[in-house]
Amino acid sequence: MVDNNPNFVDIVNFRAVPISTELRAFDDAVDVYMLDPHRHIMRRWLSRQSNFGSVSLSYQLSDQPVFGEWFIQIIAQNQVEETPFLVEEYYQTRFEVFTFIINI
Repeated sequence: MVDNNPNFVDIVNFRAVPISTELRAFDDAVDVYMLDPHRHIMRRWLSRQSNFGSVSLSYQLSDQPVFGEWFIQIIAQNQVEETPFLVEEYYQTRFEVFTFIINI
């Protein structure tokens, strides 16, 4: 059976590793924001406590997300850090190419 209308689920998985100025695991809670290319807050996680020095989160994109450069923003002790990532349109191949070699 061939499904001509596949259902794609676009999930952004990420991990933040906050460290102190002494390069040790940061013990306090951090605020995490997911920003779209227009800098609108799409999701926020407030006061997330780190688990052994890291915060692992995920965000499911909508069926028709805004394409472009998105940002993950972390705020800890009034310091702001951002990391960009790219959301692009994906086209699945709708054809196959078969090649045959004929020995003469």
